[in-house]
Amino acid sequence: MFFTVNISAVAFLCAAIPVAAIAQQPVAPAPPATGAPAATKPAADGDLPPATESDKLCSEAMAAFDAGDFQGTLDKLAALFAKDEIANATDPKIVQILDPVYYVKGAALYNLKKYDEAIAALKVYLTKYPQGKQKEDAIFSMANSFIALKKYDEALAELAKLEQIPSLREDALLFEAGIYYEKKDFKAAERPLTILTEKGLTTPAAIRASVMLGSIYTQLGQFDKAARTMLDVRRNFDQIDDKAQFNSTILDLGDKLFRAGLPREAQVIYQMVQTKDELRAAQKVTIERKKKEIPLALDAFRATKDPSFLRKRTRLEGEVKQAEASLDQLEKLPDPLVGILIRRGRAYAEFGRQREALIIYDHILDNFPDDKEERDVAAFSRILAFVDLKKVKEAIGARAVSSDFSMDG
Repeated sequence: MFFTVNISAVAFLCAAIPVAAIAQQPVAPAPPATGAPAATKPAADGDLPPATESDKLCSEAMAAFDAGDFQGTLDKLAALFAKDEIANATDPKIVQILDPVYYVKGAALYNLKKYDEAIAALKVYLTKYPQGKQKEDAIFSMANSFIALKKYDEALAELAKLEQIPSLREDALLFEAGIYYEKKDFKAAERPLTILTEKGLTTPAAIRASVMLGSIYTQLGQFDKAARTMLDVRRNFDQIDDKAQFNSTILDLGDKLFRAGLPREAQVIYQMVQTKDELRAAQKVTIERKKKEIPLALDAFRATKDPSFLRKRTRLEGEVKQAEASLDQLEKLPDPLVGILIRRGRAYAEFGRQREALIIYDHILDNFPDDKEERDVAAFSRILAFVDLKKVKEAIGARAVSSDFSMDG
């Protein structure tokens, strides 16, 4: 969900780092374990009915799906549905047993990214089983298929249905917001995000929603709202799924505040930006925390048979992959530290605190020997700071230092 390296159909773009608001299409979950279609021939008293070829195909299809062999699943199901007793089944017991089988066909197509075919298969499932055991997962997979095909109106129609289901409400609202963000309809995106955050930042979905709201307020020029929102998120930094996305969002906000002539406010925001080492360490903690939650969700499902725990496990697995992809991307990016220091120095100088600015510029010159461009900027900014302080002698000396840097380059 909100959250990848590959930008999905609905992407949340923040500053220089592309990050998906709705992550790559989540894998459709497997249905709870079920029996295969039973043999129609009555068994003798005390005997189990012999396994039929249909039983075998059904079991093999389910096993293939659980193993992630989605094409193998479809091959087995094609052979199963070719059988007359399955395709034209009327026995209520067999029809009921086939509930997850019809769903798995659509789920396998969805996981193979054959979205048009997946939608058709899932519609067949929902027609045959309007109150089926996998109804919620089927609607969710249909919504994601429409998103992948950029059929946003159809996706929104399906997501509206999921808003009424407590276990999927948060996901539905996040996906709706992601669609509106992609369409740059920021006003429309505010509704689902506000719903998610109205009770405070008490859930991961609320925190993801707040990060997106901060970006939206920034795009709309509502800088006071953006700053308050991001400060609230920063207080829950450990719970942020994608630290790099947060970093990028607040950096963008700080730059917009500075360009809008609000250097004091920009300074506050710049102080929230994390270094690459800080981001790396925090992201690794997030990944490990989510990995520990996955078997707990599976244990909860086994104990309660509540399918919402299967969806939670699937969501967590997707979030781990996304967080790992974000970490991989982070490793390829330069450390933002020296760039942030330049920004903070300029912000200080802009609202009359040249001495603090000079401390930052000196720190850059003393500690970042390999960052020539930033050193040149710091050296030149020192001159301006001394001029503002009416320290002519120091300004002349700073000019000589700046010239030395330029000649070294």
